Amino acid sequence: MDRQKFLSFNFSISERKLLLFILDHCISIGGIGLYFYLLELPFDLLFYRSVIFFFLLNSLFNSVFKTYEIPVASSDQKLNLILFVYVIVFSIFFLTPGIIPKIPDKRIGVLYLVMILPLAVTLWRYLYIRVIHQPILYTNILIFGRDQCIDFTHLHFDFESHAYRVLGEERTD
Repeated sequence: MDRQKFLSFNFSISERKLLLFILDHCISIGGIGLYFYLLELPFDLLFYRSVIFFFLLNSLFNSVFKTYEIPVASSDQKLNLILFVYVIVFSIFFLTPGIIPKIPDKRIGVLYLVMILPLAVTLWRYLYIRVIHQPILYTNILIFGRDQCIDFTHLHFDFESHAYRVLGEERTD
């Protein structure tokens, strides 16, 4: 086996996954900033430590539940999974001692944030499904290959759920 081929790997992130990842984190980190602002806490090292902890926790849970995979991210039926993941992430985040410096006297504020922030992310995901994940925005592809390979590809790959539209096929011998 060619050593260079053995050592190479394919690393690609689709624009849709990147968009989901960035906006999910922007909404969430904005919510953490709002929490610090409303409690009149300084935006110091504790804030940045909180943001890094949240980023890692959120990335872990979203990876485990595969909420950035296009079939999951583009499904109305999976919105409840996304809401569940963010409720868990924010609950763990706000209940971790040393990350959030002070729990307000009125604990209802934490409860609001634990519920409102996941709802905000879920609303963004709903808008993603309704606006961005539309057939007009799919990636157009052409398939070239032998009959068996093309049939196998159609059988084992759901193009529509992965945001691809097959424009044509060229079958070879």
